[in-house]
Amino acid sequence: MRIVTTALVTAVVFAATACGGPADANRPSIDQVSQSLRTGGKGSLVPSSVTLTKKAADCVARNLVYSKLSDKALKALVDQDKSFSPSAADEAALKSLDQQLIACVTSP
Repeated sequence: MRIVTTALVTAVVFAATACGGPADANRPSIDQVSQSLRTGGKGSLVPSSVTLTKKAADCVARNLVYSKLSDKALKALVDQDKSFSPSAADEAALKSLDQQLIACVTSP
């Protein structure tokens, strides 16, 4: 089940996002990203069958916010913008986070 959850979280992040630093005023905060990952319902990028704990969502969010992922990609995740197309740089940034994101959702 954890592998399925991990795969879904990774897929959600790739679907929602396409290199900025967390100090940028336009960059969503860890709390905003975490809340977006935990929010379900209509328009949500996270399938209702996936439940992330606050600890797991905070971990994923922390890794995303402090990564090279663009501000636009993070904002698309927070806004649950399903029409956003990630750039090649955003996809590379996400790919580099694979192990950290897996650890976030599989750690007890």
